[in-house]
Amino acid sequence: MEPEIPEIEVTDGEVVSHSPVIPAIPKIEKVGKVEEAEIVKEQKTMKFTDAIWEVTNGKKITRQGWEEKGCYGFLSESTSRLSLHKPDGDHGWILSKDDLEAKDWIIL
Repeated sequence: MEPEIPEIEVTDGEVVSHSPVIPAIPKIEKVGKVEEAEIVKEQKTMKFTDAIWEVTNGKKITRQGWEEKGCYGFLSESTSRLSLHKPDGDHGWILSKDDLEAKDWIIL
């Protein structure tokens, strides 16, 4: 017997399950224009030292504690420097002490 494939839909970043198999799925935050939604089972938080390692491997990172949504850090290919993407564009990233000491970094 084939396992049941749960029916889900994504509306405004909210994942809604129509199956008792998946009772609740956390809300997905939008970053820029969302082409496809990805269901993440659990968002693992980490220290900046671990997060920056992921940036050097091409990942984008953000903090749960940032109030401004849609922001993330990345390594600029053109300048080989840390950059911060904000809704108004990309900027050079000067990290604050709070960012360096935070343990709520997540990989996008």
